Amino acid sequence: MPRMNEQRGLMVLPGVFFTTSLALPRGRHQLDRDEVLTIQRERLMIAATELMATGGYRAVTVGALATRAQISRTAFYESFADKDDCIFPPTTGSSRS
Repeated sequence: MPRMNEQRGLMVLPGVFFTTSLALPRGRHQLDRDEVLTIQRERLMIAATELMATGGYRAVTVGALATRAQISRTAFYESFADKDDCIFPPTTGSSRS
């Protein structure tokens, strides 16, 4: 069951689909670009899940996702093409003919 936070609303608990959302260090750090993008993608997918749980699909906008995940819109578009790409990411290893 999601937990409720008075300031942010519903929040996803770590579990099967997500781990705890990692905070990126401020300023220069030793993480490579792929690590940063992986963390940002997960934070965005968690934000999408939380926003959909509280307000449905229409409540999810790129701006709301970026704000909720605490990243910039530019960082959003580095990870996903649009909100649908974030909410419905392609599955890996699918066998499309």
